[in-house]
Amino acid sequence: MAIQYFSRIDDLRAIEIIKELNKKSVAEAADMASFTHPAAYYYATAAQTVPEQQLQEFRDEATSIAFSLGFPEKLNTIRARELDQRLARILSESLELIPAESANKEVWNFLTLVVLPDIAKWRYPNEGQKPDYDRWLGGNRNVIRKLWWREAVLGHELNSQIGEDEAVGIMERPMLSGQASMARAMVKALLQAEKEFPGTARSELLRAGAVNLRRYLPFTAFEMLPEYKLENFVLDVFRTSSQAYVDKQAELKK
Repeated sequence: MAIQYFSRIDDLRAIEIIKELNKKSVAEAADMASFTHPAAYYYATAAQTVPEQQLQEFRDEATSIAFSLGFPEKLNTIRARELDQRLARILSESLELIPAESANKEVWNFLTLVVLPDIAKWRYPNEGQKPDYDRWLGGNRNVIRKLWWREAVLGHELNSQIGEDEAVGIMERPMLSGQASMARAMVKALLQAEKEFPGTARSELLRAGAVNLRRYLPFTAFEMLPEYKLENFVLDVFRTSSQAYVDKQAELKK
């Protein structure tokens, strides 16, 4: 299959789009949606580009999800999580992104601000009216880039079982989650720790596990371990850390 290249928007043009998007309501932002843009360009040697029809189908799927969740009414936490989970899946299934394309922030500038401006504004309203808003620009915190990356690294089964805060706590620790197998091992360990320590918030279990796991980084070559051994190691760390946290909380209550 030939590689398909996506349109790009550089940051300077993206910021100009954001300034315009800031003036719109969520419903009005839908009028800005398109599949082309005067400032868009392709990789210099792109032999085959993504057809507009594919982008149209992707947008149709995304907006269908949004309307099923009450678009353009304000999102609550539960619906925001469902939006993230369902968008992550169609991003993975509908967009044939190769690693080099997915790592290019200008690709995400285009997909966010040209193809899905209304969905981006609905999910993260940019109440501060920032022209360089990191949830809309195509960097690592971009509204849809982060969802694509989580699905690509964790797979749908694991990704669908964690929330935004937990995903941030794992995926935004580059010293750990920079290794995909480590990120998966952390999610599996967290889910198991939740079963074994049901009275403790998952956020606390994750924090305790991640802090203690980092202590092994200077002298442990995690990348050399087979995935099953890595998973066992991480699970042991999470169990030990979780028990220590629970014991400490019990002591404080005495």
